[in-house]
Amino acid sequence: MKRAFTTIIRIILPTIVLLTACSVESNSQEVVDEFISQFDEMNLDEAKEFLKKEYENYQQLDDLLDGGSFFGNETPKEYAKEDESYSEFPTFAKPEDIEKEYKKFSANAYILQYYKYPKTTIKVRVDNIDEVSGNADYQANKIFFHDGSVDDKIQKFYSWGDLNTTKVIDSIQTTISYSYIEDYKQYEFTDEVNFDGGSIKVAKKQGNMAELIFTGKAKNYEKIITLNDEGKVLKLSLSSSGTKGVKETSKVYAEALKKLVNEANNFKTVDELKEAARKTYSKLPPINNEKSYTGFFRGNVSSFIVYMPTNTISKQIDFTLVNINPNIQKLIYAFDTNKKENCFLNQAGELVMYSTYKNLYQKNDLYYYTKTQNNEEEKPVYEIYFLDTDKEQLVKIPEIQSVRAVTNTCVSVEKDGKKALWNAERKAVTPYIYDRIEGIEGSEDIIRVFIDDECGLINTKGETVLPVTYDQISDYTNGRALVSVSVGRGERPVMFIDEAGEQAIPLTQYLRATEFSEGLAVVTDKNRKCGFIDVNGKIVLPLIYDRAEPFLHGITVAEYNKKCGLINRKGEFIVPAKAHNYGISGISGMYKRKYYLDRSIYNEYGEIIEEW
Repeated sequence: MKRAFTTIIRIILPTIVLLTACSVESNSQEVVDEFISQFDEMNLDEAKEFLKKEYENYQQLDDLLDGGSFFGNETPKEYAKEDESYSEFPTFAKPEDIEKEYKKFSANAYILQYYKYPKTTIKVRVDNIDEVSGNADYQANKIFFHDGSVDDKIQKFYSWGDLNTTKVIDSIQTTISYSYIEDYKQYEFTDEVNFDGGSIKVAKKQGNMAELIFTGKAKNYEKIITLNDEGKVLKLSLSSSGTKGVKETSKVYAEALKKLVNEANNFKTVDELKEAARKTYSKLPPINNEKSYTGFFRGNVSSFIVYMPTNTISKQIDFTLVNINPNIQKLIYAFDTNKKENCFLNQAGELVMYSTYKNLYQKNDLYYYTKTQNNEEEKPVYEIYFLDTDKEQLVKIPEIQSVRAVTNTCVSVEKDGKKALWNAERKAVTPYIYDRIEGIEGSEDIIRVFIDDECGLINTKGETVLPVTYDQISDYTNGRALVSVSVGRGERPVMFIDEAGEQAIPLTQYLRATEFSEGLAVVTDKNRKCGFIDVNGKIVLPLIYDRAEPFLHGITVAEYNKKCGLINRKGEFIVPAKAHNYGISGISGMYKRKYYLDRSIYNEYGEIIEEW
């Protein structure tokens, strides 16, 4: 719930945030113009719908604020000294580490496209790297579409946000502008602190609760910590920050918007609506620009330390964001954000038709289903539909009741307990002989199939690629999938296959192998020594290690002569092999990787960050 107030204002009420920039008695011309400009690319119906949404947003906030505290049942209380909980004093990211983060981020980022109308939504993603530090903004300089066209009109966007297009995107030439704080100055205070350009005042302090008011430059604080009477940092329980007077101001804005919504049917053009909105918003009061912070802590509050930035660095990186899974079907399932209905777009991004079924759900690009259930006790009834892109219609498939997506265009269909593959032409291309059919990450053409406990591969035509005689076939990484068979209690690697399912690297001389990571895989020979091979099977790092893990961020942990350290891609020990044991956290990429070597902890760059 940290900073819940700010989050709610930014997400639910973008207009309020816009108007907080103004601190005069009524809203400035510049601020009002910026709000009115949101209508520029709308038709009259869209503009009316936008006004209605704005009014609903203010109502939501009003209901939320009337519903009680952001803190639930939390009320101020006194802590016994032995019950207090403490944290460490904060540390801040080094500028050089932030630079490294952004360089790796821009080199590995891609986009996912979510199809909506009249604007598309994109999400910037990156695998095995955390969110980058600091504040960042994105700018689309050129958008390259799948139909070969290009849009070179500059658009600003967020890591999850809308672009003014509905077409299938191939890639975006992007500039990321980011800033980070190089230096801080800390201010410790009990009741109030004043400095050049701002002030912080304690409005309320009772037991474990404190409320602070920030004015001027103080609103740009980076971090606040709360101390007990011994100078120990108290752990935070809940906090919220936002702008004072939101509740009162939201009521005024809601009433003004309600009046506009009621008059909307009288407007004959968008310009008439814009002029009415301009007059209304020009008369509305600005929002109080004082910022408030309220926190509950796990101990009794005595004093505070606020960290204020003294030097902010701004930089830019130009790079390309690729859409890793563009929808290249003739018709694309989308959502009309104005009418709140599902629809289908063509490759030009034009709206072709709306779904005729209210509760239509998507399995993949071509197969859909509806679900009917009158009550919880009744068994749901499913009906399967195929999207005929040539005739531009949904066709019911009465002979099947359920499907499971395998690729973007193929599904697994069950009959009498066995499964078959149906293709993009609404045809079964295999007999009903498989116990399981599933896609392989990294391929749209190769499919895993299982009979009993054995595994094989087929393609989307139903043709056998590998017979069902293996025990495990991995997903693709770096264009290679690992094929293994069971031997005793373990598995022995057979080969790596390429994206066509052909043998790329025989592995009969090895006891074990890992999947590829950053172009290298760990292999273990019959002498139980480990080394690394590339995607062509060439030994890159010799088989001299007792143990080794896959690379991430260009380093990994390895054991040599029964001692553990960190190596780079050249096999050089950047952290000497002296530890008796090792461990790794964050191996999935959800968290930054840490290496534990005896009683020392190293970060993803091989730098020591803690000893215990």
